[in-house]
Amino acid sequence: MNFPKLISDDEQLNKVYEIAVNDIESNVKKYCGGALTSAKNVFIAGEGYIEPWTRDASINVWNGLGLFAPEISKNTLLAVLENDGGKRRVGGQYWDAIVWVTGAYAYYLFSGDDNFKQTLTEVTVNSLEYFENTEFDEAKNLFRGAACYGDGVSAYPDIYAASKTSGIEDFVKFFPQYKVGKGEGNPMFTLSANCLYYNAYKIAATLTKEKIYSEKAERLKNAVNSTFWNEEKWNYRYIADDFGGSDQTEGLGISFAILFGVAGEERAKKIIKNTFISKQGIPCLYPEYERYKPYGIGRHCGAIWSHINALWADAAHNYDRKVFEFELQSVTARVLKDGCFMEVNHPETGAPYGGVQEWEGKIVEWKSERRQLWCATGYLRMIFKDLLGLEFSEKGLKIRPTPTNLCREIKVSGLKYRDAEIDINVKDFTKETFIRADVHGKIQVRL
Repeated sequence: MNFPKLISDDEQLNKVYEIAVNDIESNVKKYCGGALTSAKNVFIAGEGYIEPWTRDASINVWNGLGLFAPEISKNTLLAVLENDGGKRRVGGQYWDAIVWVTGAYAYYLFSGDDNFKQTLTEVTVNSLEYFENTEFDEAKNLFRGAACYGDGVSAYPDIYAASKTSGIEDFVKFFPQYKVGKGEGNPMFTLSANCLYYNAYKIAATLTKEKIYSEKAERLKNAVNSTFWNEEKWNYRYIADDFGGSDQTEGLGISFAILFGVAGEERAKKIIKNTFISKQGIPCLYPEYERYKPYGIGRHCGAIWSHINALWADAAHNYDRKVFEFELQSVTARVLKDGCFMEVNHPETGAPYGGVQEWEGKIVEWKSERRQLWCATGYLRMIFKDLLGLEFSEKGLKIRPTPTNLCREIKVSGLKYRDAEIDINVKDFTKETFIRADVHGKIQVRL
């Protein structure tokens, strides 16, 4: 791994950056599976995990690990693939497995790995075809399935938790009468999952140069906006289904809608203005469900997941820098107090708190795992993508810092980008520069 040295005039930011790097380095293990034919180093999800998860792997690579640890990132992406009748596609929990395309494309932009580009294109096309055949509803022009990261029933209305078990994937097993269509048959449509499919279609169009994917992307975006946008609340709904859906605010869903361009500038501004923010930042889902109030805060509704704080900060930073600053400062303060990146925190106190959720017929408090990887990489995202303004494309790297009240100077040395090593010294956050993808050797950037 090649993490650059970072020094700013904000000592707290410097310290938490070091903690993030340490947490990331502690989450590397040998693993053999998926498209890996021998044991290789991969990233796991956190201290309490033993193998890579598709959504965690993809988001971590997208957050920046594809830049700082390209070989391990590639191994991790390959480790979550599966062979389906001779075709390689994304494996893992089906409803948000398509996030792999976003993470894998980010790895390609970071690394310029042309050999991987063939795998990326193949898996993207195969996976879209598979999910179109199994989870796509042609009448609604949306993909069925649960929300990104929402594998627990605490992310869903009461009917989905009626089995009193913790996993949303069990819903149609316990209630087969509600199974719809083909595939897994979960009757819900969620904002975050469909935004991920939209981005996957856009990436497929870029990779294949085939117009059909651009057309599918546009139809899906229109369906998302017509189905989920709530003009009265100036925000997106969370769930559409035959049970009444949900008007809650899904932190990842609205972040994806802004980041991928589903929302557009006008809606993005409305979303940022009308989204509830707790004392510790944006909750994973808000408001929480009444069924949890006698016991605490719901694990997947109301609680704070720092990787969602990071993606929300990223989505908001071009529109409202105070929102970005608040989220970054909130994560910074929690990590300094906890000594590492915890998986879940309490929305009021900020203390490590796993939240409550169904388990074996009861509602119980769950554990908040230590050294959670996507929380640590989310911090890197806020520093490098937002504060420093690193923007990657096939042509190269744009550096466009974000003016904030957080620091007046930031230095990064030893940033490895393809065949170059870059030192960046930013004092004027209003300037920008561009570095071509084919550059070699040592480069000094002073803004």
